[in-house]
Amino acid sequence: MPFTQGLCQKLQTTLNRTAGQNAPALKRDRVGYLEALVSEANTAGVEMIPVPTNGKKRLVQIDYYQRGTVGTINGDLGCTEDVEKEPFEKIVDVRDSVSSQGLIFNEDEMRKLCEADDVWVSNILMGEMNAVNVALNKHLLGLQAANFGQFEDGSAQKSLKLFEDTSNATRGIARAQILHEYEKTAASGTPIIVGGGNFDLYAKSNEIACCNQLGFDLSQAQDDFLYFYDRFTQTEIGANQFFVMAPGATQLVTWNKYLGSYAKRNDVFEHGTITDPFTGLTYDLKIHYDDCNDRWTIKFFLHFALEFLPANAWAAGDDLEGVNYTFDWLDCSTIETCPVP
Repeated sequence: MPFTQGLCQKLQTTLNRTAGQNAPALKRDRVGYLEALVSEANTAGVEMIPVPTNGKKRLVQIDYYQRGTVGTINGDLGCTEDVEKEPFEKIVDVRDSVSSQGLIFNEDEMRKLCEADDVWVSNILMGEMNAVNVALNKHLLGLQAANFGQFEDGSAQKSLKLFEDTSNATRGIARAQILHEYEKTAASGTPIIVGGGNFDLYAKSNEIACCNQLGFDLSQAQDDFLYFYDRFTQTEIGANQFFVMAPGATQLVTWNKYLGSYAKRNDVFEHGTITDPFTGLTYDLKIHYDDCNDRWTIKFFLHFALEFLPANAWAAGDDLEGVNYTFDWLDCSTIETCPVP
């Protein structure tokens, strides 16, 4: 039997088995924005149409159309000029990528993959997956920071106070303000909130979110909104900033290279896929043997694109022109702290 026979499947089984173990190599940073994008709340009902490319690099087509505007409506019941509503389409080129390092194992160590004692290899992969996911999450946050839409009144950002001065008591009106601005844009679905810093203190103070035993938010937010904790928002978006998304308006599009007839294996290499049990993302996996140095190398990677509501999703003159259902918020509260002794 070839050495690599069933290697990817064995690694996947071990990853799933060790995902919940309490080892330092398995500790995961909570990448809230990435989790929000791939969550069922955000992806439910969204259909990506793959564009045939004869097995080459995958393109994705997004179809949409504009709604009517009040300015085109008149009271004339006579003969008026008719208008044909044509659908719009956008072709997404999944061109960005993120990759792990090449993880090297000498041949003696690599033999453990074919034995029961393969957990150590999975631990190394899990630790590397955390680094890749953090890098991916930071890149996505950078793209989000550059692509926030407008509020209904045309504002690029809105400020509010989550906490009262002096007492640090949470302000109930803050939640109402967030929902009020969300509903003014005719947004559908429970709003998704991604943040850290002061908003995380606000969420914890109001028991808005809790965590499962793997450390991720269950995101049950008293039916008002779904909250995903992400400490990286404070550096990639801004201190004490958080943002709100309408479900489905922003999508992470991914493409795997080693599927179907492009998944291959023989005695000295294997090209396949492996799924991260924490995020559910499926990575391409490459394993190959270096005959010159008698060692094996494992590497995994992902092609992706982050797609926002198209700029022309609203017709010119529409009241919501400029809205893409991602809203940038800033908490301007002053949190009282203990005096320096």
